[in-house]
Amino acid sequence: MRSTLLLLFLLTPLSAHAQENVWQHVSPSYNQPVLETQTTLPIARQLAIARLIQHCCASDLNTQPGSTAADVAQCLTFQAIPLAPKQNVLLVWGCYRAGTGGGGPNWLVRFRGAVPVLLASSNNGFSGWLYSIQPTMTHGYHDLVLGWHMGAFETDLTYFQFNGSTYVPVSKAQDLCNSDQCRIHPEPK
Repeated sequence: MRSTLLLLFLLTPLSAHAQENVWQHVSPSYNQPVLETQTTLPIARQLAIARLIQHCCASDLNTQPGSTAADVAQCLTFQAIPLAPKQNVLLVWGCYRAGTGGGGPNWLVRFRGAVPVLLASSNNGFSGWLYSIQPTMTHGYHDLVLGWHMGAFETDLTYFQFNGSTYVPVSKAQDLCNSDQCRIHPEPK
């Protein structure tokens, strides 16, 4: 028991330092990542993604009870996002509930054959808007930062890394601006 507490005591500062380090290369000036315009997908793939999202995250969708996958697919937007070499990954958003403010739920999807695979969802905090794609990679996929507007001069940021199967949030920060500059302030863990 004592050794466990000692180990926890020793690792806590390392965790806080690691959390600050992920933010050191994130620009405090929002730079919209350049992505293709809306991606045109075959209807079968749109429906497969819609069914996947209905199954995992139905509470995030602003659709009528009993909506079909076709109904859901109509309000989704699909955009190719360059996250990994030789992997076609889609950023999917839409069908937001009212009152989501500075963003809404998002999903990252790639296909394994004809089967969509969820890489990130609102179930693990993947909500807001794409703030940046980082040059750093974890398990072969680029790290991501999502933002959520909290006001004209404040944005909550969440840093995501790929853990080998899904994107997980690893750190949070705030992008605070005044009339001269913006600065990122990591939240202590």
